[in-house]
Amino acid sequence: MLFNEILNEKDKSLNPYFDELFNLAIKNQTHPGDLLLVMENAVLGNEEDPNNPGNLRLYYNIGTDIEGHCEGTNHDFIREYVKDYENIGYGEYLKLHEYTQERSEEINQIAHQEAITIQVEMLIYLKIWEGETFLKKWYELCMLINAEDYDWHFKIKSPGRSNQGNLPRYKAFNYVKDTLKDKIPQLYDSFLKCHRSQIRNAIAHSQYAILGRNILLNNKNKDDDVGGVSFDEWIDIFHETIILFELYLNFFDRVKDYYFELSRPFNLKREIRVNRKFPNANSFLTVLHSREHYKDWSPYPNTY
Repeated sequence: MLFNEILNEKDKSLNPYFDELFNLAIKNQTHPGDLLLVMENAVLGNEEDPNNPGNLRLYYNIGTDIEGHCEGTNHDFIREYVKDYENIGYGEYLKLHEYTQERSEEINQIAHQEAITIQVEMLIYLKIWEGETFLKKWYELCMLINAEDYDWHFKIKSPGRSNQGNLPRYKAFNYVKDTLKDKIPQLYDSFLKCHRSQIRNAIAHSQYAILGRNILLNNKNKDDDVGGVSFDEWIDIFHETIILFELYLNFFDRVKDYYFELSRPFNLKREIRVNRKFPNANSFLTVLHSREHYKDWSPYPNTY
C-alpha cells in the first residue's frame, strides 16, 4: 500500500536531481537531437541492401514498436495501482497493528491484507526493474551525460540476439550506476537502495516467505546477501522505486515538450543524426517531423 506523505517526501527529495539529469543530457549530448532519440527509442533496421551485398540499408525506426507497447502495458498497470494510496500517515497506520484482544480479528485481517498487497507490489517492483525499455533508456541517458553518441545498436543481451551492440543486463545496470555515482551521486544512492538484485531474484523465483511483518529471503548466496527485509524496509524501498518511476515518466514528458517547442520555428521539424557501427561504420543527418497537439515524431512529413 502507498502512503501519500511518504510519496510526497520522496518526490520532494528526488525531483531536483531529475532537473539536473535533464540539464546534463542537454548540455553534454554530442548532437542536439540525441535526447529526442532516447525518448523515441530509436533503433536501426536490419534489412540487407540488395544493391550492396553484405551491407545493410540505412533504415531506422522511430517511436513505439513491440518494446514500446510492452512498456505501455506495464505503465498502465503500474499507474492504476499508484492511483490508490492511503491518506492516513504511516505512523497512524502502524497503530492499527497494535494488539488488543478486542481487536484481534480486525488486526489479523489488516495483517492478511497487508501481506497480499505487498505481493502485488512485488510484481510492480519486478515490472519496473526488469523492464527492458526502462533500462535501455537509462543506459542511453547515461551515454548522453557522459558526452557519448546515442547508441543506435544497443539492446539488452538475450538468447537469439546478435552480440553486436548488445550488453548483458548486469553490465548495462553497472554502467548506469557508475555514471550516476560520478555525475549525480544522489540518484546513484537512490538506485543503490532500490535496485536490489537479491530481492528482485527472490521475487522472480518465489524464494521468499512472509512471516509476521517480515519478508524472509530464501536465496542468500553471497556474504553481503541478507536474510530478509522488514515491512518497514520494504515500504521505504517500494515508495522510492515508485517515485523514481514516476519522475522517469515525467522526465520524458518534459523532453517531449522541449523538442516540440524547439521545432515550432522550423515547421515542426528537428534534425537527428543516424549512426551505424556494424557491419560498416557510417553516419548521416536527417529530420523528424512532429504534429500539433500530439507532439509525436515521424520520419515523414504530415499531410493534413
